[in-house]
Amino acid sequence: MAKIPLKAVRAILGLSQEKLADKLKIARETVIAYENGYAEVKPMYLYSICYLAKISEDDVILPEVSTKNEQ
Repeated sequence: MAKIPLKAVRAILGLSQEKLADKLKIARETVIAYENGYAEVKPMYLYSICYLAKISEDDVILPEVSTKNEQ
């Protein structure tokens, strides 16, 4: 299977950021941070997302996490 960006996995599931956040019991802002590389995806949430999508964690492309010190 081709690797899929995290944001695309959510889209494939047909979920808004808000709905995915509700399913994971996290804030919508956390989903945004995960999708845009502002925060590292915690393994338990990655597993949950992949479980919902019925794909392997290895099939997901996670955004590179940026730090405030980068220029």
